[in-house]
Amino acid sequence: MRLTPLDIQQREFKKSFRGYDSDDVDEFLNKVHSEYESLYSENRSLKEQTFKIQEEIKRFIEMEKTLKSAIVNAERSAQDMRKNAKKESELILKEAELNSEKIIEDSRLEAKDIMVDIKKLAQQKEMMRIDIIACIDKYYEMLELPKKNKKRRK
Repeated sequence: MRLTPLDIQQREFKKSFRGYDSDDVDEFLNKVHSEYESLYSENRSLKEQTFKIQEEIKRFIEMEKTLKSAIVNAERSAQDMRKNAKKESELILKEAELNSEKIIEDSRLEAKDIMVDIKKLAQQKEMMRIDIIACIDKYYEMLELPKKNKKRRK
């Protein structure tokens, strides 16, 4: 059983014939009571402070756990974002390569078409030249002029 300041203050001793001086005992008990009450109050105050500090420590531990979790989540998120950005850049590059290959292929086909057109135009030019020479030759024949500058017409 714990001893309280009130227990010390209310304690009474039996009186005997050859006992201690009751004034000395009372004075000593008053000093013990004061001192014990002071220590008792300080102890109670320290226990309250200890409890508050323990509660604060618990709160800080929870905050630390939350922060660690947030950091881990942020790191994962950043890592995921880097992976997604890399995948997206790879897709963009592949798409650009495919587009450039298509453009090159389209350009080659267009160049071939242009070459075919140039050959056709060259053939048409040659046909027109031959037709014009033939036409001029007919006019000479109709006019019965000698064919002098045949070389110049070619």
